[in-house]
Amino acid sequence: AYVDEEDLSSASKYLSEMQICLSGFFGTSTILKKYDSMYFSVINEYIKKGELDSAESLALTYRSKIDDDMSWPNSSCYKTLKSTFKKEGRDFSTLKSEYDYYDE
Repeated sequence: AYVDEEDLSSASKYLSEMQICLSGFFGTSTILKKYDSMYFSVINEYIKKGELDSAESLALTYRSKIDDDMSWPNSSCYKTLKSTFKKEGRDFSTLKSEYDYYDE
């Protein structure tokens, strides 16, 4: 709803404060399936508006919630930000997974 109303600040705050419940999950791939689209919708809107600092900040929050650097590159957020940052000539090192051996 926040994204539809273009209230990205509230959307980011909601996602940042949201507790991701790990009980009943079978690993980080399930977390990605459940939460990736929510984070991606906000991050993608930030990218469209050229607000890359905000997109990066929310992505770092999401990464910390996944808490598995091996799974992080499997998120649509990671892939989109990596591509966008490269296109914009922006440093991606803060978001880059130690398990990502490929440069696009």
